[in-house]
Amino acid sequence: MGAIQPSFYHPLRDLIVEMFDGETLDQKTKWGHAVDHKIIKRGTYKYPKVLESLALELAEIRSKLSANAHSNDTEEILGELVARSYLSDKDIEYNNSPLIEMRPVAKPDLYIGKESIDIKTLRKDSDMFMVNYSAHNNKEKRPDYYWLVRLDGDFMSSHFAVKSKDVDNWKVKKTKVTKVYFANLNDCL
Repeated sequence: MGAIQPSFYHPLRDLIVEMFDGETLDQKTKWGHAVDHKIIKRGTYKYPKVLESLALELAEIRSKLSANAHSNDTEEILGELVARSYLSDKDIEYNNSPLIEMRPVAKPDLYIGKESIDIKTLRKDSDMFMVNYSAHNNKEKRPDYYWLVRLDGDFMSSHFAVKSKDVDNWKVKKTKVTKVYFANLNDCL
């Protein structure tokens, strides 16, 4: 894939091309990677150690400010911080929704250009990616892409991407808390 022409320049496109080693999301799925769920592994990233303590502090504050909407969700915040750190390391400009708010904001987590991205975090001992059913079907919250961050331990993270429209085809189940779309990572790789 040659250099991106200025008339076609788009920050999110550049990010996706880089993360997929020069292949777009559609090319990867056409070549048989994660065809069923269209989740694409795009690599690993060693994140700064300081993000773990920041995530813990921010989770405590967020759970106190908006206890009705957030529990102490350290991993969720860490995933968002890891994604932001990755973008910053690559000098990719982005806008983000606040991590801490008095009332939850119904917006995607990041914007690169006009494209919206919601960050989902997965613990290292889990292989199930889940997307909240109601949030996914909320037109104000629904992103263009989901960026799935798996925290692998030792400050390493694995990264996956899926187009929002592909989540529509995932299976649906009711968890203890809410209804979710889900895909098993092992079925996707």
